[in-house]
Order: sequence, then structure tokens, then C-alpha cells
Amino acid sequence: MTTTEHSTAENPQQQPRQGCEDVYLNWTSYKVTVSRQGYEQIVTLAQAMSVCHRCQRYYGENNMNVAGNLCLECFLQNDRHGLTFVGEAAPDLINRYHSTNAPYERPAYLFLDKKGYVYWTEAGPGEREEAYEDITATINYWEFPLPLEAKKNGDVVSLRGCSRSIYGNVRTDDIIMLRFWDYHPDIDVLFLAMRHGQSIQINKRRELHRRLFAEARQQLEATRTPGGKYLINGEYQERVYDSDVYCHVARLVEAEQKALRTAWQAEPDAQPATSAEPEESKEDDRNEDDPQE
Repeated sequence: MTTTEHSTAENPQQQPRQGCEDVYLNWTSYKVTVSRQGYEQIVTLAQAMSVCHRCQRYYGENNMNVAGNLCLECFLQNDRHGLTFVGEAAPDLINRYHSTNAPYERPAYLFLDKKGYVYWTEAGPGEREEAYEDITATINYWEFPLPLEAKKNGDVVSLRGCSRSIYGNVRTDDIIMLRFWDYHPDIDVLFLAMRHGQSIQINKRRELHRRLFAEARQQLEATRTPGGKYLINGEYQERVYDSDVYCHVARLVEAEQKALRTAWQAEPDAQPATSAEPEESKEDDRNEDDPQE
């Protein structure tokens, strides 16, 4: 059912019709013009009597409309990502476009894949039946800090329009690596993000940061087998990729943080520190925009 709101400004020859809507019955050829009151009743009836277009069953509390005109059960049967249903998405977790032409408010629903990445759907007419993967929502859902700015050649640049990637296990790791990149302008930066904590931009001009990356790569290259392959995370692969290094750096920092925390708890006078943020030095940190090794 589609509707059209009439306006005499668009068609001066048309007679004024205030509060009218066009509805189409089964096909666009079968148009009926109804009053605003009648239209609202039709919308209410359509909501109450809607069924899943695949199984043709009414929606219910345990099998709600979650994506387009699909019920939860049919959506999961058609799902290609191995998603687990979480529930209705919090309004501040995802960034939705709200159409002014939608006949009624359409809820959004949250799903997690096996890695813990967030996917979400929108229910109701006019919406797609596929889930959206959302990296930003994943970072926020698992309560990691999301950097909005970075340093580049001494300037502060915005990361709001950048693509982003996660390196690490968002379900189990307390420290992960985040990468933000864009081509216009040219941005490519890395951050260590600590669950419930802060984020620290990686700067290869800092000795401690360089040492972390060198140590991570050295440990990964030490997994090379006699056959020439590398055994990383229980799987054999042809080479050590940058993504492997990013994940391993985060794990090294997390392991050191835990060791420091244990020592601090054993000795109350000791102060905890972070391996990713060295003491003040005289090193030049103006060029902080090169995450690559």
C-alpha cells in the first residue's frame, strides 16, 4: 500500500483536498483516495493484521517482525552470517535514517555474529530483509572507547567519516586494536582501545611503540613451521599479515597490563602503568599518522 499526500501547490489545477491520502489496493492501478481519518484506520488495521510474507503467519511477542516483512524465525532461517538475536536495538547504539514518509514507527533489532560483531535490521514495509554490519555499534556495544579525533603531522583530524576495522576478540579481549583510514583526506591511524577505559593512538616515532610492534612480529614469525607456513591462532597461513601483528600487539599490552595490575595489588605502594604510553621523552611525535610497519 502506497500513499500520496495531496498539495495544490504541486498542481494548481487540482481542487483543494485537505487531509486526503491515496492508497493502492494490491496494485498501483487500483487507487483509492481516502480521508486522513480513514487512512489512519487503514494503517492501524494493516499493523494489526500484518503477516510474514514468507510463512504467512501473524507476528507475535515471541516471533516479531524483525526485517522488512519477515518474522524472526524466517529471517534466521535465511541468515547467512550465523547471527544470534539480542533484542530491540537501543536508539543511541545505531545510526538510523528516519523517513518522513514511513506510515508508522519501525523498530530496529540487534543481532551478534559468532565473533561478537553487531548486525541490525529494520522492520516493516519498505525495509530490506538483510542485516547491516555495524563496526561502530560493535565497538560501543562491547564498551570500548571510540576515538573521534587523531593527530596527523601536528594537526588534529576528525575520524568521523573514516572506515574502521577491529583487531582482536571483542568478546574476550580487554584491549583491542582499532584502525581508522580514509583516502580523501589521507588518514591511516591505529589506536589501542581498552574496555571501559581509554584509547591511545599508536605513534611509531615513540620507542616503546616501535618495540611493541617489533616484538609482536618477531613472536609471530617464530611460529614458522619446517614447511614454511606460520601457525597463528591455531591455523596455518602463508605469511604474517599486518592484521596478525595488530592483534598480537593488543594481546601483549593486555598481558603486560594484567601482570602490572597483579604486581600492584601485591604491593600497594606500586603504581600501575600502561605499556602503550611511555614516560615523557624528547622524541619527535609530530608524525603520528603512519600505522604501517
